[in-house]
Amino acid sequence: MSLPSGLRLPVARRGAGDVPETPETIIKLMSLDAGEFRRSLVKFAPQTRDQGKVNDYLIGDKSRGLRIHVEELEPFCPGGLIVLPQCRITLEFHGLAAQERNSVLTRFERSFFRGGG
Repeated sequence: MSLPSGLRLPVARRGAGDVPETPETIIKLMSLDAGEFRRSLVKFAPQTRDQGKVNDYLIGDKSRGLRIHVEELEPFCPGGLIVLPQCRITLEFHGLAAQERNSVLTRFERSFFRGGG
């Protein structure tokens, strides 16, 4: 699999020093269900469209890419008036420098942005 279209990740230079040897992990709590996550994920990474109902995605490869794990949680009921779905999303960056991770994360967040009013 390749990284999302439109993202150009520079090749990490040897000795650059900011490509961690271990994955960097970011955990997000998102107010959506797994189905809604999959639909929005296609905007970020179109190649995930045909993966069906899975909870793990690999964009790129294990040495240089992004692993995404989706865990559906109990709905959140603030005050008992409304019910909000919740998912814990784990983003694991492999072999990406800080600038690359920031670029991928910015695009990920834009793909899931929903306006409110």
